[in-house]
Amino acid sequence: MPGSAPPLVPRYGSRSLAELVPSLLSSLGLAGFASPLALEPAARVCLLLVDGLGWELLQANRPAAPFLNSIAGEPLTAGFPATTAASLSSLATGLPPGEHGLVGYTMALPGYDRAFNTLTWALYGLGTRVELLQELEPETMQPAATLAERAAAAGVPIHHLGPAFHA
Repeated sequence: MPGSAPPLVPRYGSRSLAELVPSLLSSLGLAGFASPLALEPAARVCLLLVDGLGWELLQANRPAAPFLNSIAGEPLTAGFPATTAASLSSLATGLPPGEHGLVGYTMALPGYDRAFNTLTWALYGLGTRVELLQELEPETMQPAATLAERAAAAGVPIHHLGPAFHA
């Protein structure tokens, strides 16, 4: 449309969700983690994830979230597609969706007549719920070690509050 802003393109390698956790781990002094966000050294870090709370929504509601706005720096971009499943996987692996392989909320799986829901790890749509955890181990879809696994192996205590399935 004339006069409209061009679409925002993911800033892979510099300011996307995939760069956040490696930069946090680098700020803790862990070797082997890139720091494209150039965060200051820290003794401890806490990552608070609020699904759906993006930069524009935060800015539009400054009075409702004064603390979050007081510590907000510059925006990060989500990957493409900007879905929860793809974004959580980028945060967990430090990889964009095209590299970690979870490229949407639902995906086609060979041999199944319904879409695969990547958040619930079950077939999506009408019909009997079919959970695929036993048939399709998550590591077959996303074999890269998570950043939490790598950090824990380096001696960093990791704590996760939320559904165990997403840990």
